[in-house]
Amino acid sequence: MIDRDSVLRQLQKVGVDLGASVTFSPLTGGVSSDIWLIESGAGKYVVKQALPKLKVKDHWAADVKRNLAEQAYINFVRTFNPRAVPKILLSDDSVPYFIMEFLGPPLQNWKEKLLQGDGDSKKVVQAATLLAEIHNQSRGHQSLATRFDHLDGFYALRLEPYLVTAGKRSPQLAPYFSAEVQRLMTDRSVLVHGDYSPKNLLVSDSGMVLLDHEVACWADPSFDISFLVNHLFLKLLYHHRSHHAPQFKLLPELAWHNYFAAVEAPDTDLLQRKSAKLLLMLMLARVDGKSPVEYLIVEKRNWLRNFVSKYLPLSEAEEFEFISQAFISELDNQ
Repeated sequence: MIDRDSVLRQLQKVGVDLGASVTFSPLTGGVSSDIWLIESGAGKYVVKQALPKLKVKDHWAADVKRNLAEQAYINFVRTFNPRAVPKILLSDDSVPYFIMEFLGPPLQNWKEKLLQGDGDSKKVVQAATLLAEIHNQSRGHQSLATRFDHLDGFYALRLEPYLVTAGKRSPQLAPYFSAEVQRLMTDRSVLVHGDYSPKNLLVSDSGMVLLDHEVACWADPSFDISFLVNHLFLKLLYHHRSHHAPQFKLLPELAWHNYFAAVEAPDTDLLQRKSAKLLLMLMLARVDGKSPVEYLIVEKRNWLRNFVSKYLPLSEAEEFEFISQAFISELDNQ
């Protein structure tokens, strides 16, 4: 629980005149942090504090020092694209939280817009190219490799709850998941966000703001692009048989091709092969991992399990076009 008195003292310390009335309201949507909206006569602010145990059904613990990693990620992105991340108003290593600006309308949560059927292709291109920009700007920076050397946190927050857990729950596929975890613990070349999904992107006609950077780690770029494209496939599955489906069929390939057109990787073909195979595993991880998506009904979760079980063992699992065409074909023929 956030110490409200401490937060108010910190705000006053940096010169914020709170006025006579201050209210704290919890913000929902995340499982890893306590997030509160502070409203006063001086304005609105957001305070975020990492939790030692995440709010999910399964046991899922993580080091609260990820709070510092999140602030460092924001500060890095602000050096080349300040509009793409929130502004930090208070950062103090002596307290277990930080305070940032409140971002309200016209910005809206991209996940909510996608679930409502808004398949705006421009937003997909923006998300893909922003991700490529962050990877490009960080590649080769040894200081970032040292600052974000958080493999323990990456394992605790992503690899174990997603890939390890999903592998255990599908024993026939476990060797693929085990090998992928080992690869992701070894292949490390850029600053990875670790949760690059629509729920962490605020969008408007004028731009896009990236949130929730606490998984930030020096790792392999395949994780971020696969994570994003996977969510677009899941939204297609959600909208299948609706009048939104034709538009949503275009979005995963749009994100994939725009990212790889912009990213500066030593071996783009290799990165694509790694990303395609990881994509299939993340599909299963989002129904059988510790943080399953909440919007897919049981029948669609079972469909996804069958799809991954069928295609992951194939040699073509390293080809994105094959996976994309198979996904759409299997959906249309069910």
